[in-house]
Amino acid sequence: MYTHGNFSWNMVYQTSYDCKNLTTRERDITSVAQSISGNIDLGSTQELALQWLVNNDTITNTCNGPNAIQQRYSLAVFYYSTIGSNWTNDTFWLGPQYECTWYGVECTNGLVTSLFMGKSFDIAYSDSFYDESSIECITSFNFYAAIHLDENNLQGTLPTEIAALSYLSGLHVYHNSIGGQLPTELGTLTGLNFVDLEVNHFEGNLFFEQLLNVNRTLQYLRGSDNQFIGSIPSWIGVFTRLHEFWAADNHLSGTIPSEIGRLTNLGRYFTVRNFKHSSSTSHFILLWSYRILVHLRQRPQWNYTVDYRITL
Repeated sequence: MYTHGNFSWNMVYQTSYDCKNLTTRERDITSVAQSISGNIDLGSTQELALQWLVNNDTITNTCNGPNAIQQRYSLAVFYYSTIGSNWTNDTFWLGPQYECTWYGVECTNGLVTSLFMGKSFDIAYSDSFYDESSIECITSFNFYAAIHLDENNLQGTLPTEIAALSYLSGLHVYHNSIGGQLPTELGTLTGLNFVDLEVNHFEGNLFFEQLLNVNRTLQYLRGSDNQFIGSIPSWIGVFTRLHEFWAADNHLSGTIPSEIGRLTNLGRYFTVRNFKHSSSTSHFILLWSYRILVHLRQRPQWNYTVDYRITL
């Protein structure tokens, strides 16, 4: 059993002595894939990723352990789940090249730590983007990673297999067309630092309970312009390292908890635009700190009751 944070998968395989043999290689790869995904259904994105590894990615095996297969399989599932064939830029993806050279993938010490595609609206990088004290669980192993896939025509959904990229600290999928609910397994990535989900079609809760597991590392949470529902929970107050919190243009409801006043690292001002019964009346509450804009607004047709007390 392999465990990372609160997420675990069964690592029940044993690397074959003749790991390059075609038959034993296929068995090893299948075992690693099943240890991550469980039973793999025919025609699923998981099966497509597995078949690619077995039949096309012929240089990959378990001779040096399962890490390469684990990463390449998880990234391949991500590719198929977000309709990679329609991406604007898919340079090197599902090719024979080392996965750390694939477009939008960043690694440290051979481990995927970041996914990032294209450009991102970013006003934070120039101002001490990473607080080393908040990612000590990564830096103690000298690992850092992110996925940068902004504005790259990603569609489909985010797969749960993303949690098998155990050292992922950055997920950047700004301005795509990804839908569905966020996989709660994101909460097992205990080094997660920057999440940019803006301008997509995500549904369900932005504030799922498992997110609490990353309260020690998460500094940037951008979820504006999606279809998230629910309310801002009172436990938002434990994310004291949060520098940016953007949740504009969603379907949020309820009251803004007073605990949000504990987030003293938030940016220069915190803005709430409150519309009631489609009126144009706006209420602005400013929380001045020393960093970046934090903006929470709702569309005119929604009700959002403001009950806000600054408790610094």
